Amino acid sequence: MYLEWNDQYSVQVKKFNAQHKDMLQIINAIHDELLGNNRRETQIQLLDKLTLNTMNHFSDEEQALHEINYSEILDHMDEHLNLLQELHDLKTDYMNNRIDISEELVGFLANWLIVHIEDMDKQYIPLMRDE
Repeated sequence: MYLEWNDQYSVQVKKFNAQHKDMLQIINAIHDELLGNNRRETQIQLLDKLTLNTMNHFSDEEQALHEINYSEILDHMDEHLNLLQELHDLKTDYMNNRIDISEELVGFLANWLIVHIEDMDKQYIPLMRDE
């Protein structure tokens, strides 16, 4: 396992923690595939799954932020757009053979998830916690 969930990543919202854990598991699966069979088709499927899960998570999170009239929602939504664009660009570059799946790429994916949780998501904890 490349990166394990740690309670320090908790945003204290059950649904969002579960989604973050799913995204982390997909990143771990990409890492495992890199070290194992290293099949391009499987890596593309995993990148697609990560993209879909990320889009769904961001949509759910933005809806919840709207519901609580979160004052920083526009900044949060901009960050989501930037992250989705980066993920899209990485997948496009990979599919067009401009980059390979590497330890560095997997590290980048794990880092953007953890940094987003730490820097952006934890800001809404006082307003939304359910754990």
